[in-house]
Amino acid sequence: MTRAADAFGWIAGNLWLISIGLLKIEANRSSAFKFGGMRERHCGGENRGIVVWQGTDRKWSIWKFVNRLFRLVRIETNGVEELQFLSDVQDLVGGAFNASQELDALILFRKHMFMGIVWRGDDMNTGAPEFVQNCLWESWNENDKSPCAWFGISCTSDGSVRAIDLPGCNLDASRTTFTNGFWGLRGLENLQQFRLTGSMTGRINFTESICTLVSLQELDLSDGLLGGLLPDCLNQLGNLRHLHLDGNFFEGGIPRLDNLTKLQVFSISRNRLSGPIGSHLNDLVSLVDLDLSSNYFNGSIPSLTNLVNLKNLNLNNNLLTGFENPAFPGPQNLTHLRASGNQLQGTLPVGIVQMLQLEVINMSFNQFTGDIPEGIIRQVERSFWLDLSNNQLGGKLPGDSFLSIGGDLQEEVTTVSYLNLSSNFLTGSIPDIPIVNPFGENYSTRIFLDLSHNQLTGHIPLYMWNKSLGEAFTLISLEGNQLEGDIIDFLTGFKGVTARLANNHFTGDLARLELNGKSPKVLDLSDNWLTMNKTEDNPDPMGHLWEMLLQGATTTFLIAGNKLEGISLPTAHIDTDWKVVPIEVLDVSRNHLVGPIGDEVLSSMLSVLEVLNISNNNLMGAVHLNITPLDLEKVTLDVSRNNLDGKLPDIPVTSNLFDPRLFYVSCVLLCWRWRVYKKIYEQDAELIATLREKETTALMPLRELRRATDNFTESAQIGEGGFGTVYKGQLDDGTVVAVKRSKLKGTEEDRRQFLNEVRILSQVNHRHLVKLLGCCMENKEALLVFEFVPNGTLKEHLKGTRDSRLSWRQRLQIGLQTAGALNYLHSGASQPIIHRDVKSANILLTEKLNVKVADFGISKLSPVEKTFVSTVRVQGTFGYIDPEYYERSQLTPKSDVYSFGVVLLELISAQSVIDLERPDGDTSIVTFARSLEQKGALSSLVDPILRDSCDTETLESVSRMAALALRCLEPRSKERPNMKQVWDELQALWLRLDSDFIDDPESDRSSEDFSELLSNSFHYAENQYILVPIIALYTTSSLSFFLSMYM
Repeated sequence: MTRAADAFGWIAGNLWLISIGLLKIEANRSSAFKFGGMRERHCGGENRGIVVWQGTDRKWSIWKFVNRLFRLVRIETNGVEELQFLSDVQDLVGGAFNASQELDALILFRKHMFMGIVWRGDDMNTGAPEFVQNCLWESWNENDKSPCAWFGISCTSDGSVRAIDLPGCNLDASRTTFTNGFWGLRGLENLQQFRLTGSMTGRINFTESICTLVSLQELDLSDGLLGGLLPDCLNQLGNLRHLHLDGNFFEGGIPRLDNLTKLQVFSISRNRLSGPIGSHLNDLVSLVDLDLSSNYFNGSIPSLTNLVNLKNLNLNNNLLTGFENPAFPGPQNLTHLRASGNQLQGTLPVGIVQMLQLEVINMSFNQFTGDIPEGIIRQVERSFWLDLSNNQLGGKLPGDSFLSIGGDLQEEVTTVSYLNLSSNFLTGSIPDIPIVNPFGENYSTRIFLDLSHNQLTGHIPLYMWNKSLGEAFTLISLEGNQLEGDIIDFLTGFKGVTARLANNHFTGDLARLELNGKSPKVLDLSDNWLTMNKTEDNPDPMGHLWEMLLQGATTTFLIAGNKLEGISLPTAHIDTDWKVVPIEVLDVSRNHLVGPIGDEVLSSMLSVLEVLNISNNNLMGAVHLNITPLDLEKVTLDVSRNNLDGKLPDIPVTSNLFDPRLFYVSCVLLCWRWRVYKKIYEQDAELIATLREKETTALMPLRELRRATDNFTESAQIGEGGFGTVYKGQLDDGTVVAVKRSKLKGTEEDRRQFLNEVRILSQVNHRHLVKLLGCCMENKEALLVFEFVPNGTLKEHLKGTRDSRLSWRQRLQIGLQTAGALNYLHSGASQPIIHRDVKSANILLTEKLNVKVADFGISKLSPVEKTFVSTVRVQGTFGYIDPEYYERSQLTPKSDVYSFGVVLLELISAQSVIDLERPDGDTSIVTFARSLEQKGALSSLVDPILRDSCDTETLESVSRMAALALRCLEPRSKERPNMKQVWDELQALWLRLDSDFIDDPESDRSSEDFSELLSNSFHYAENQYILVPIIALYTTSSLSFFLSMYM
C-alpha cells in the first residue's frame, strides 16, 4: 500500500505541470500533427517534449502512458505502435551494439529527422502547400532486412554499415531529436564516413553525441545550421582523416585537437570563430589542407613549421594583424598560401621567398608596406599566381619577371600565370626583361596581368609587343597609371584579350590601327590622348574602325575622353557577307565628333549594339529612326549634349499594348521624346487618349489624378524623395491611392528612371512589394499610381515620429518580410531584379505592420547569365551603398544584401544611419557597429527600449540578428550571404524566438483561432505554433488502473 501511496503522491504532485503544459502544434500531412513542448526532466536534466502524436487514425494510449511513468510513450497509428520518446533512445543505447542492431539504429535516426511543409507560390493565401519528404523517408524502409541498399548507405563486405552520405537531404535539425538521433548511431561500430553536407534545415548547437562515433575517418557537417562552441570531445575522434565543419555558425575558438594526429583535411571556414590561431595546430602533423578562412580570428599567424605535409593554408578574410615570426619560416612544402582580406601590417615576410614550392600567394586587401622582395616571383613548371593588390606597397616592380617560365617542357601542358599588383603605390617603369622560354607549339599559357591604379611611368616594355605573347594574355590591365607612348602598334597582337589601358597618357592615331581580324575582346582606351586623322588613303577613319570591329572579336570598345576631332560617325554599312560579331558596347563620348547622324547607318549600328554612347560631342541634324518597343528593350542609346533634332518613332498601335501585363510598353513609347530631346507633349497626350478609348486600366488620365489629389495640394503630400513627391488621393471609384509625381527635367536620366520603375513594377507580384495600379504621362507630368500603404515607413517608426514603439517581435517580423520580398526580386521574379535603394525609408508598413517594399526608380534588371551589372554611375542612398559597388560600379544582388544589412542595424538600434555626433569619427552606423564589435561592446548598439525590457531569449535573438547584419555588411560581396540565405536565417530566428508561442509573420490570422487551425490540414509556409492547455490528462480510470498495478 505504501508503494501505491507514493506513486499516487508523485502523480498528484506533478499533475499541475501537466495541466498547464504547452502543446506545440505543427501542421503536417493528412491532418497529422506533432505535439511537444510539455516540460519534464530527463537525460541529464534537459527539457524534452514528451508526446508526439501522428497519423490519421490516432488513439493515444493513456494506459501505457501512465504505465510507463513518463519513461515511454507509444502512439498507435492505424494499429502500428511507434517508439517516439527519448527513453527509447536510452533503452536502445543502454547496452552494447552489434551488427544486428544497426538496422534499428538507422530507423531511429530516420524517425528523429522529421519532414516538413513548404509553401509554393508568392502569396501564402493563394498558393498551394507541398509536403516535402526528406531523402530518408521512402528509401529507408524499416521492413528491409538490411540497410545496405538504402539511399546514402554503404556497407562493408560483411554487411556492416561503413558510410552514411546524405547531402542536401532536408533533415530537420531544429529539435532536440537531432541529438537523440546521433545517440542512436552510437552502435554503428564500423561507421567510417558520415556526410550531412547541406542537409540541415534548422538551427541547433553542435551535439557531443557525434563524438561517440569513434571509428569515423571522415566527418562532413558543412553548410548546415550548426552553432555553439566546438566541443572538446572532438579530440576523441583519433581516427579522423577529414573534418569538414565549414559554412555553419560555430563560435569561440579552436579546441585542442592534439590527438587527431591522422587528420589530413581540416576545414572550418565561413563560421564565427574568433580569438588567436593557437600554435597547438602544430600538433596536427599529418595535415595537408587547413582552411580557417572567413572567420574572426585575430592576432598573429603562427609559423606552423611542424606541419611538414601541409600544402594548402587558407586564412582569407579574418582579422589577423601580423606574423608570430616576422620572417615567417612557414611550412616548407606549402604550395598555396592565402591570407587576403585581413589587417596584416609591416613588410612582406621574406620567408615566403624561401618557400620554393609555392604556386599560389594571395596577400591582397591588407596593409602591407615597403617594397616587394626580389625572388617572390618565381619560375614554376606549370603555373604561378601572385596577388598583392590593394595594399600600400611602394617602390619599383621587382626585376624578376613573372613572365619568365623556365624549363624545357616537351609534353602538352597549359599554364596560368597571374600577377595582380593593382591598387598600390608602385613607381618607376615596367621592367623590360625578355621572355626566357618562347612558347612552343605544344605549350600554351594564359597570362593575367593587372598593374592598374599605381604610379607607373614610362613606356610599355618591348617584350609585351611580341605577337605570340600578346595572344597568350587573357587580361592586361594598365589603367590608372602615367604610362605614355604611341600605343597603336601595341594593340595589333591581342586577339581575344581584355585590354584595359584607360586613364594614361598614351598617344597615337587610330586611323593607323589595323587589327586584321585579331582584335581584343574588350578594348578600353578611354581618357588618353589618342587622335584620329583623315588621310587620302583613309577618308573615313571611323567607318574603317567600325568595319574592323564588326569583323573582329571585340564586344566592348571604349574610346571616350580622347582627342578625336573633326570626325563624323561611320558611314559604312554592314555587308551581308561579313561574319558580324555582336558588339555590346561602343562609347565614343566626350570627344569632338562632328556632322550629322546618318539614319540608315545609326539604325544599322543599333542592330548589333546593346549600348551606344555618342554623348558630349558636336553631332547635329535630324534623327528619324523606326524603333520598335523590342529595340527599346535591347538598346541603350545616349545622344545627350549634342545638337540633334527628331521626332517620335512611327509605331503602329496594336492590341498587345492593351494587355495589362504589357502596359509598361505604352509608357516606354511615351518616353521616347527623351531619347531625341524633343518635347512633343501634344503627341503624348494624343497617344494616351487613343489608349483610353480602348479602356485600358493601366493608363490613367491626368485630370482624374488631379481630382484625386486636389490638384496636388500640399495638404495631400505624404512624402518626398530625390525622385519625386508622393501624394495621397482618392480615385473616382473610391480607391485610396498613393500618387508619385516624378521630378522630371527632360534629361535622359529622368526618362530612364521613370521608365525603369514602370518596367520593374509591371513584372513583380509579391505580397510584400508595393503594387502599381497605373501610370500617366501628360503635359510634362510623369505619374505612377500605387496602392496606398497607410502606416508610414519603417524609418518613421524607428525614429518615433509615428508615436509607436516597435517590439522585438515586430522588428524581426519586418526584417523577415523585407528579406522575403528581396529574395523574391533576386530569385523569384521572371528576371532577377536588383533594387539598388534598399533603406528604411523605402519599407512601408500596413496597419498590422506588414511590409511593403517600395521605390524601384533606380532598380536594375539583372541578366541571368551575368554575375554583375556594370553601371555608368553609382546610385543609391548614402550610408546604404555597397562599398564594392561604389568602388567598381559593378552591381550585384549582394549590393542589396549590404543595404539590407544596414536596415538590420537600424532595426536593432533605432539609430540614424549617418550621425555626425558619434564618437571616434564613426559617423556611419556600419563603421560604428564594427568598432563596437571589435571592442566586444556590440550590445551597447541595441535600442535601449529593447535592452531594458527584453528577456534573455529575446536578447539572444537580437545578438544573432546583429551577427547576421555584420555578415551582410562584409566589404567584399563574395563573403556575404545571398538573400535566400539571409531569409532562411531570419526564419530560423523567428522560429527560435519562442518555442511555445510564435505567430506566423507571413499571416494576418490570429494565432488564437484554434478551431480554424484544426479545421485545416495545412496552414502556412512556416511552422504554426498554438498555445493549448492540456486538460483532463489524467482521468479517474487511468489513476485506478495505475494504482491497481502497485497494490
